Amino acid sequence: MALDALLFNDDRHAGNLVLQATDRSAFERRAWGIDMGNALAGMPADFAKAEFATPGIAKLVDKLPAVLLQEGALLAAVQAQELSSYVVTSMVSEACELAREPRKNEELLLSALLRRLARAPDLVEEYLLKIGSRP
Repeated sequence: MALDALLFNDDRHAGNLVLQATDRSAFERRAWGIDMGNALAGMPADFAKAEFATPGIAKLVDKLPAVLLQEGALLAAVQAQELSSYVVTSMVSEACELAREPRKNEELLLSALLRRLARAPDLVEEYLLKIGSRP
């Protein structure tokens, strides 16, 4: 959920959320969000315009228990916030090279992502509140 909040992915539906059993308990599951193809980060100009907005939840899996996702998502947000600008720049550069993005888009994406990562815990918490507010 942290990655969805940070990369602005509002396309988290039942078809791209996988639950994996763990060895710790027959009842414990690890949630994996797969397929970030519709994340706004893939459209650098729109991603930059989004500034500090969080994704909508209209497509979100029904009855997703935000309270159970909170600890892991907030931990991931703190770790994302602690990434060095060098590491983020390297990842963005490689991704843009593979996608053959123009240099202008790479700069837009990097700038927007660094701003969002600086506020990662706040963005993730806001997104989790949206998820938890559903009936």
